[in-house]
Amino acid sequence: MPGRRVIVHAGFHKTATTSAQKFLRANGKNIWPRCSLVLPGKLRKGAALMAVRYSRYGKPALLDAFGEDLHGTLSKIDQNSSRKVLISDENIAGRMPGRDGQLSYNATPALMARAEEVICDVFGTESGVVFYLPPAIQTRGSNRPTNTTCARHA
Repeated sequence: MPGRRVIVHAGFHKTATTSAQKFLRANGKNIWPRCSLVLPGKLRKGAALMAVRYSRYGKPALLDAFGEDLHGTLSKIDQNSSRKVLISDENIAGRMPGRDGQLSYNATPALMARAEEVICDVFGTESGVVFYLPPAIQTRGSNRPTNTTCARHA
């Protein structure tokens, strides 16, 4: 059986991510039959907070806490469903540059790698993961989504 498709929208701060999330919330009843939504309300006090702290302090224990909190959140989604999963929260990319001396989104690659590990653990190694990130983080400057398959790690 093919794995679940998981879309991670880690849009950076000030890139209309909040507008996209408002649209998703407003249309949740229509989206729900096809896709489980994991929005800031489910992440801000756990995984997103740990991502911000990890980007600020760089402590491996905070990256681990990010992974554990994300795992706990995703594990609550019906594992027997074939619906896609959409995760959207700009804070999972880390702390906003310019805030309290934060210079860049340099923690984002480690955070997204850990997110992929967690997704593969929760939904299985056959899951397809799509990362939507701003072009500055995309490989070779592309503005197209980055697709990965958990099976490559199996």
